[in-house]
Amino acid sequence: MLNQQKELPILFSGEMVEAILNGWKTQTRRVRGLKDINKKPSDWFYLGLKETPRCVMAQFQHHDTGEVKYIKCGYGMPGAQLYVRETWARCYDYIIHKAGAENNILPNGCACAIDDLKWRPSIHIKKGNARIWLEVKSIGIERLCDISKDDAMAEGIRRVEAEHVLLQEGDDASKYPVFYCYPIKDAPNGYGPHNGIMNVADSYIGDDFGPNDFSDAKYSFQSLWKTIHGWDSWAKNPWVWAVKFKVSHKADQPQKDIDVMNQAANEARAKKHHTYKTNTKNGRSTGRLKTLDAVWD
Repeated sequence: MLNQQKELPILFSGEMVEAILNGWKTQTRRVRGLKDINKKPSDWFYLGLKETPRCVMAQFQHHDTGEVKYIKCGYGMPGAQLYVRETWARCYDYIIHKAGAENNILPNGCACAIDDLKWRPSIHIKKGNARIWLEVKSIGIERLCDISKDDAMAEGIRRVEAEHVLLQEGDDASKYPVFYCYPIKDAPNGYGPHNGIMNVADSYIGDDFGPNDFSDAKYSFQSLWKTIHGWDSWAKNPWVWAVKFKVSHKADQPQKDIDVMNQAANEARAKKHHTYKTNTKNGRSTGRLKTLDAVWD
């Protein structure tokens, strides 16, 4: 089903996973491997990409010293498969992914309740338990602030009509025909905090945005970047990998026979209880109890 290109992991937050599943996110910008260059990003020229049979490398040259650096992209090359690492939990024979499960979307036959699940960090999910696979379409290098409005939209920024936006006092909705925002955690509609109404303050951080900026997808992406990388991260204007992708595979949980699931659930509940028996020595009770704990993974 998947091609033979190298398979690599990539982490996304729950909100970004939702954006991928809904078709809103088809690009991602990452700084992985570019730490040395980004200590002083303006000191380096970008010379281009070099493709090898196994990877893509970015070539940089220092302005003053002429030093050349080759930096390998950690996200493969066009055609490579990326499996998405996301927050997850185990429910008997099922792997539950948090994005979507919070809306009570669970696999058919799953007997678990959302509140009882123990969520595990995305970094710990195994490749075999990933539900989303992405095919890399292209890889590029650019300065962060050079992102276009169209590319900002492809990063998961969504257009919101003015009637769904709660303006600040004194603002005139007629001035802003369109607003943009990024996914907000725990929002009923995925993008706004209350009853489908988005407060512009929830998508923009700080006082460096003016009223006219609320209709610009690029400013919304700027705010999103700051929530992930820190307040001063945008001003540093780092070099970033610009990875474009498409969803190549979304795994569906297999159907399970409900009787088998019920049996597994009953056995699991039974194993949660401790069974005790009295230790004996020479046929006489020692008065101590021995715990017989069953192991359940």
